[in-house]
Amino acid sequence: MRTRNKDKAIKIGLIIVLIALAVGVAGNYIRSHNIKIITIPAETAYVTYEGYGFVCVNEYLMSANMSGKVAPVINEGERVGKNYAVYALQGVDTDGNNQGTPQYFYAPVAGLVSYKIDGYENTDDLNQITALNLEELYTSLHTDETDEQEIVQSGAACAKIIDNVGTLRLICTLAHNDYTDGLAEVSSVRVTFPELDFEAVGRINGISTNGEEAVLDLNISGAYDSLYLSRAVKVQFGEYVTQNAALPTSAIIYRDGEAGVYALSKKFVYWRAVELKDVDSEGNVIVEGLSEGDEVVADAQNVKEGMYVY
Repeated sequence: MRTRNKDKAIKIGLIIVLIALAVGVAGNYIRSHNIKIITIPAETAYVTYEGYGFVCVNEYLMSANMSGKVAPVINEGERVGKNYAVYALQGVDTDGNNQGTPQYFYAPVAGLVSYKIDGYENTDDLNQITALNLEELYTSLHTDETDEQEIVQSGAACAKIIDNVGTLRLICTLAHNDYTDGLAEVSSVRVTFPELDFEAVGRINGISTNGEEAVLDLNISGAYDSLYLSRAVKVQFGEYVTQNAALPTSAIIYRDGEAGVYALSKKFVYWRAVELKDVDSEGNVIVEGLSEGDEVVADAQNVKEGMYVY
C-alpha cells in the first residue's frame, strides 16, 4: 500500500513539474512573441519630393476661318512637315449638318500637332505662371478631356503646331524645404516625370520662393514628345540623405557602466556595446556601432541574454 501511495505521489509530482514547465515555456513563448524588434535602416536613403510643372513651348496656333467641325488629317501628337495638311474644316448649318466642301489647313511650320487648346499657349511669364495653382491646373486639364467633335467658331484656334526641337522650359513648384534651398548651390538637377515614364536633366535658370512653395525655372534639352504635348505635369526630385540609427531609450541597457543593446543573432538575444552620440527631436537616442539590417530589442527590460525570440 505504501509503495502504491509513493508511486502515486511521484506521478503527481512529475505531473506538477511538467505542468510548471509547460506554463513556463508557454509564458516565454508568449513573451517572446510580444517582443518589439527594431531593424536598423541603411545609412543612406533616397528621398523624393513631389510637385507640379508648367510646360512652356513655342506653339503656332491655327485658327478657323469659318464655323465648322475639325476633321484631323494628322493625329494628335504626330509630327507634321511645313506646308503639309493638318486638318480639314467641314462647314455646318445651324442644325449641325455638313455643308459645302471641307477646307484643308496646312502647317505654317514643322512640329508636333495638337488639338488641345487650353488657353495657355505661348505663356512663359514667370510671375503669371507662379500665380497659378499648378495642382488645380493639372487636375482640370486631365479631367476636361473629351472625344466629342465640337463645332469651332470662326476665328477660334482649333489646332496648334508645337516646336519640339531645341530646349523646353519647365516651371516647377514644390514644397519649400532644405532640399530646395540646397539647389541654389548647383547648376542642374535631375527631374523625373512619373506619369510620362522618363527622367531628364534640367539646367537651373533660377530658384525663388512663393509663400511655402519653391519655384524652379528649368531648361530641359532632349525632352520626350510626351512632355512637349503636356501643359501641366507631375514632377519628382530626389536626393540621398543620411539615416541615423535612432533607438528609444528603452532599448539601451548598461553593463558595467557601458551602454549597449540587446541584439539578435539567429533569433537569440545577446548584449552588444554601442556608442551614444545624440538625442533627436523625438527623444530617440542616436547610436553608432550598428549596421544595416541589425535587429535590436526595443524594450531591453523584457528580455534576457540567451533568450530565443520567435
